[in-house]
Amino acid sequence: MKKFFIFCLFLYFAFAKSYVGYYPLEPDTALTFWAIQKYKDKDAKFFLVDKKSAINLKKTIKINTSDAKIKRNGRFTAFEIFLYKNKIKSNECIKRLIKIDKVLEIMPWMKNQFPDILAFENRLRNLSPKKSGKVKLKRLFLFIDEFCKKY
Repeated sequence: MKKFFIFCLFLYFAFAKSYVGYYPLEPDTALTFWAIQKYKDKDAKFFLVDKKSAINLKKTIKINTSDAKIKRNGRFTAFEIFLYKNKIKSNECIKRLIKIDKVLEIMPWMKNQFPDILAFENRLRNLSPKKSGKVKLKRLFLFIDEFCKKY
């Protein structure tokens, strides 16, 4: 039984994925991390690195970095790209989060026209990690989950 437990522990750590984004945490990356944890990888580990430093974390999946496969472009946010690539079905919450993310990341000059989006962004930033490295995002994810209960 002990050997089985050790084997299971090994499998857990061998296959738990790590995701990395830039510090400070941007709303688009925060929403993508939330979607990863909620829909794809409940045991995911998240890291933030300074934009000026090289990302040298082994076996990490980069999100919204210059060389990431999942990153925003002129039309889509990283959050949208992640949802599409992982075939995550849209619901009212996802639709609302996409609208918020689009304004914040693709059309930031418009955000002052939407007090609710500004409030969401401020709360997200207040809950974001204050330093780089391995980060815990439980409170941030809970905020997004609570926000989703409205929709």
